[in-house]
Amino acid sequence: MRRKSPVLAAVLSFILGPLGYLYIGWQYAVMCTGVFLVFVLVLTVTDFPIPPWMKFMILAVLSWKAFTICSVRNHLIETDDGAARALNSFPIAAMAMSDLLVGIGMFYAGAVGVYAAALFLLDGNILKGLLTLLIGTPALVWIASMVFGLIAAGIDAVFARGVENLFRR
Repeated sequence: MRRKSPVLAAVLSFILGPLGYLYIGWQYAVMCTGVFLVFVLVLTVTDFPIPPWMKFMILAVLSWKAFTICSVRNHLIETDDGAARALNSFPIAAMAMSDLLVGIGMFYAGAVGVYAAALFLLDGNILKGLLTLLIGTPALVWIASMVFGLIAAGIDAVFARGVENLFRR
């Protein structure tokens, strides 16, 4: 197996979104696209707002995860314990992308909470802004982590049943 550049993976995923994951492997690109669609579906069904600038924020999370996957891949190749071959499997890609789903959800919730607090503060509603920032935003992040965590657990149960998570070693 060949090492892959974490920086190049991050840049490609930031520029191309889920298609940037083709650099890591087709399994990752397919699962990333699926996870992205699940994220949009959940926000659409719950009628949660998606600010236009959010797509650029989400690309930062995609970049972070691509960087992490390549870093783990390179470490496993260096240690040569045989686990690196499993990284090219669909179950491992599903595990990595279910983790990405939780990260996207939490990041989105935090960004929306901070944005709402900033709007209140800019309108002169200091108390509402501070309460939104100090109580509302953490609550929103917690709810997002629970909702997307449950969906991620379902993804893992369907696609990665009985497989060790190599990213949490």
